[in-house]
Amino acid sequence: MTETTADVPENGNAEGDLPVRRQAFGMHRIAVRVGVELGSASLKLSDLMAFRDGTIIELDNDIDAPMALYANGTLFAYGELIEQEGKLVVRVTDLAETPDKDSAPGAA
Repeated sequence: MTETTADVPENGNAEGDLPVRRQAFGMHRIAVRVGVELGSASLKLSDLMAFRDGTIIELDNDIDAPMALYANGTLFAYGELIEQEGKLVVRVTDLAETPDKDSAPGAA
């Protein structure tokens, strides 16, 4: 995790509220659940109930499309899936400007 700093008076923030240190106390310990959306598919319930081992689900994203990254359900970035030391990881390629799911980089 990267820390950032700002030019703020030591006894308070720029608006003169509570001391910044008091506001930020413990913030770095808050857990945030991050998820990656590979794509989605719309299926009939009858199709879903017929799934067996080996069933293939066709997703709506191309294999090279950016993957949406969510923090606690809120879109915050896009990335690409890569392999690193035998693990599947996501490299962040673009930060989201809005929570609009259709604004993915390269979306037409």
